[in-house]
Amino acid sequence: QVAIAFVMGSMPFLAQPMLSAIVYLWSREYADQIVSIFGLFNVQAFYFPWVLLGIRVLMGQSPLDDLVGIISGHILYFAEDVQGLSLAAPAFLRDLLDGPAAVPAEARNRNAFGRYAWGGGGQRLGG
Repeated sequence: QVAIAFVMGSMPFLAQPMLSAIVYLWSREYADQIVSIFGLFNVQAFYFPWVLLGIRVLMGQSPLDDLVGIISGHILYFAEDVQGLSLAAPAFLRDLLDGPAAVPAEARNRNAFGRYAWGGGGQRLGG
């Protein structure tokens, strides 16, 4: 999406294309599900992104944002589900967003000196 937005030059925000991509991926995953549009008519989930695109055009807005999202969603769908590629975020981005690595199980209950940390002060018996 960023590459397409850079080439087009007129898309400063990518919120709508990102939402359209998520809707497209959902519609591919649940293609047989029936979706109600404002309670007026029902469509199959497979066609839902295109119905939203049509509604956007009927309201007088540009379909460009939705088309960018649908195209980028289709590229991701094709790469992962059809071709079987396993796409992942770059390691530096994963490390930045995921936070610190998980602590191994044997080190969880150890204090700074390597001894077992029993935790808490407990309760006094009998009084």
